[in-house]
Amino acid sequence: MYEVKATDSAAGGKLACEIYPDVFVIQGGGVISTYAGQANGVCPCDPLPPDVDASFEISDSQLDDAVEWATSIHEPESSRYAPRPDPSATKRNYSRLKASYDLGLIVEAARCYLDAAIAHPRDTVGKNWGIACLPSWEGTRVLPSHGYLVFIDLGSGWGMDMSAIMEGDVVRGYTMTVEVDRRTLEEESGQSLPELERRFADDVTFTHPTHSVFEGRAVSLSTEASASNVAFPAGLRWQRAAAVLADRLLLDEGNRSQRELHNQWLAEDVLRAN
Repeated sequence: MYEVKATDSAAGGKLACEIYPDVFVIQGGGVISTYAGQANGVCPCDPLPPDVDASFEISDSQLDDAVEWATSIHEPESSRYAPRPDPSATKRNYSRLKASYDLGLIVEAARCYLDAAIAHPRDTVGKNWGIACLPSWEGTRVLPSHGYLVFIDLGSGWGMDMSAIMEGDVVRGYTMTVEVDRRTLEEESGQSLPELERRFADDVTFTHPTHSVFEGRAVSLSTEASASNVAFPAGLRWQRAAAVLADRLLLDEGNRSQRELHNQWLAEDVLRAN
């Protein structure tokens, strides 16, 4: 017998432990997986609230079955089961985001960017752009403090991302970052970039992305977001500058990684008001 920590709840309220990514052992016996039977790629369990601290025992045969399932998922070339999707694209990651962070604030921030940068987001979602959900989670219950909660992927580059400001294990706030075209930002604001940096030094962090895809034309704008203020300062006219850069990135086919990372459940929330 082995003792495991409960991470989830299964059908009938039974405790479950995600002993391997997408493989769950159940209190009282049994093993289930995202790829078993009627689950058909949908997580069969729900994450327990963070304050629940429980454990239970599993048998040797349960552990053996769990190992077989994990092997079939991670070695699909020798298995009859479907390959494991990126965790970012799963309903499980969406549920974790919803349980542990301010989903309403995250959705509003993503809408703010899409309204500014993407002309017809509903028509192009999952094709030209996608939204990643907890891309650094890697199947664990703790997100690294430097990790992204979400980012909007335009294929050859990111347009927007959001991260948590952590104090230990406590979320103190959120940071929203958008990528914009420098020349357009200066034209729209009527000031040079150094002048803008001085003007908004208390509210906005300006950085210069070095990735070759931006060709030196991009500026990253970061600000702390809250439920009462999901926006950059009014005088910083970033919206058209974000749209200009997004158009350039969308024209570059690049690496359409959002097809693997795109989370349809989070996208549905973001697009609901559009």
